[in-house]
Amino acid sequence: MRDLVSRSLLLAGFVMVTFANQAMWVTFAPVASQVAAKLQVEVRWVGFLPVLYPVVFLLLSIPAGKLADMDAVKWVMIAGVLTAIGATVRFAGFNLFVLYFSQFLAAVAQPLILNGFVPLTKLYSQEKRSVVLTTMSVSMYSGIAFSLLAGVPVYSTFGITGLILPAAVLSVIGLVVLICAHRFLSTGPATPSSVNTGFGSVVCRPFVMVFGCILGLGVGTFDNLSTWLEPALSSTNFSHHAGQIMGIAISAGVIGVGVISPAVARYRWHIGYLKFVLVFVLLSMVLLTVYPKLVVFYILIITSSVLMFPAYPLIMEMVAERFLQGGLAAGAVGMVSRVVTVTLTLLASAYIGDASLFFRFLSIPLLAGVALITLWNDTII
Repeated sequence: MRDLVSRSLLLAGFVMVTFANQAMWVTFAPVASQVAAKLQVEVRWVGFLPVLYPVVFLLLSIPAGKLADMDAVKWVMIAGVLTAIGATVRFAGFNLFVLYFSQFLAAVAQPLILNGFVPLTKLYSQEKRSVVLTTMSVSMYSGIAFSLLAGVPVYSTFGITGLILPAAVLSVIGLVVLICAHRFLSTGPATPSSVNTGFGSVVCRPFVMVFGCILGLGVGTFDNLSTWLEPALSSTNFSHHAGQIMGIAISAGVIGVGVISPAVARYRWHIGYLKFVLVFVLLSMVLLTVYPKLVVFYILIITSSVLMFPAYPLIMEMVAERFLQGGLAAGAVGMVSRVVTVTLTLLASAYIGDASLFFRFLSIPLLAGVALITLWNDTII
């Protein structure tokens, strides 16, 4: 009974810290111009704050994964400390140095958090693994969605304090809950179905490369839409709808994770579902190149989000089943994913002058993703 309570507290604390950490990632993104004016700096300096996350993740993903395999609870708690300090130190003074310092602490915490997903699931029974991963993934996406959707109205009503308060409160409460859970927790991790040991045997596995690329292509598509949709739609007469489209799409994607992931996991349809999703998103991007109507943008981008977002917990569940060093494997998949995502986002900047050209560009890597998942032999890891 004590372990059941402790593991429930562990998940609750982890969810709060994850939400807070992800919310910190894009806290100022919706109001970058206003924040820059308040700081009396160029807007690009505020815009660079979110860039710290993927840069630090690329550098620390593999080491963070190895640390999570050694003692997931300990390093998640350290990530909680870093997130809580980063979130609360922003109250010390609103200037560029404080913002970058707090963002750096949270960016260091992120790979410890995300690569802790798989190792932490081994504290729970295999039957609960899908539900636990789904809950973690919902908190991950919800933090981002909250900041993007609430940023403008919260800043307009409560100013800077209103923007930074939610992450600070949740991160501190989450850390306290994690400490309480750790004090009484005893562990007995389950053994995965397939064992791989050693750095090379994990990072260089075909599974890691293929599904890292697939995850990167999916995430990269939506990173590009979030980053470049407004300027890409400047060739149309509805570019001002870009923010609303993506806000609704991300929120709908969170719902998709909560509803679709457990259902797919229950029927063991992971590979088939990923094939279906990649084909659907590819066809959506192709259709948007030839039929750029506002209602079509809303329908296809929102539906694509609902279907694509569950890919993350489903891929992480496959990692948990195939690798003993789940943290290292998750870190490797995440690193490959981020390389693909960052590359696509940088390349896409050359194609944002025309909506049709932009969506044509997005369809090319998705076609590669369809080919990868179609050729994949599930007996290979």
